[in-house]
Amino acid sequence: MTNYIAGWNVPGYLPEVEPATFSTHSEALDYIKDEIKKHIDLLIDSGQRE
Repeated sequence: MTNYIAGWNVPGYLPEVEPATFSTHSEALDYIKDEIKKHIDLLIDSGQRE
């Protein structure tokens, strides 16, 4: 059985969150997409991006 591990961190910094494990590629990809959307929303809410 293949496991897919997804996570992210800012280069040069330790990760703030442990990577997540998924059983399918699409689940891992959806997780990364959701994390990107959350980050964009935070930037918009803080006024750093329009």
